[in-house]
Amino acid sequence: MSALLGVAFGLLPCPSALAAYFTSMSTGSPVAAYAVIGLFAAGIASSLTCVGMLLQRFGGSLIREESRLAKLPWNYVRAILILGVGLFYAARVAMAG
Repeated sequence: MSALLGVAFGLLPCPSALAAYFTSMSTGSPVAAYAVIGLFAAGIASSLTCVGMLLQRFGGSLIREESRLAKLPWNYVRAILILGVGLFYAARVAMAG
């Protein structure tokens, strides 16, 4: 589960990390830029690890087998959510440019 979280967050670049990286590079200090990116990566890795460990430990007790939430088709719910977010961003880009 935590590996999937890591892949999901690794696919999206962090705007804050990119801003800090480009700011550090523009000052002429590439070592500071790489240090900032390393710190961002360590922070994201530690938070994802904690979330993954908490889900492993307490995830089963969040949704009971007999609850209505357990009977939802989660694959379709996730697919619709991802498609909706993608369409939203595509519409924003189309309207801006």
